[in-house]
Amino acid sequence: MSFGDCACSGNTLDRFVRPSVMAVLARHPRGLHGYLIAQHLRGVAIFAECLPDTTGLYRVLKSMETEGYLAADWDLEGSGPARRVYTLTESGRECLRQWVATLDRYAANLVQTRAYIEQSLQRDAGAAKT
Repeated sequence: MSFGDCACSGNTLDRFVRPSVMAVLARHPRGLHGYLIAQHLRGVAIFAECLPDTTGLYRVLKSMETEGYLAADWDLEGSGPARRVYTLTESGRECLRQWVATLDRYAANLVQTRAYIEQSLQRDAGAAKT
């Protein structure tokens, strides 16, 4: 049985795009345009195998700008078309700090949930033998 499309494969789990984008921009205070943000996401472990789709990333960037977590300005210099350069706002920094606490809680809950699942499988295996 293949679980490629099942949530149990991990392919559809929340990949934490928002905190990852904020962390990338926190490392680049002068700002980055969308393509470079996507490239820097490769350095975030959860995206090592598969980056978020470009359309989805730009949708998230626009949403975060509207919510006040990011600021964006047009870069008109250089050759080629103008590009939007995103920077992290003070609200974005505060949100990123909150993400640290949220992820700590999430990690603890994941450890407990994993242990519960393993115990359930052991009980199930024991029940199947009798």
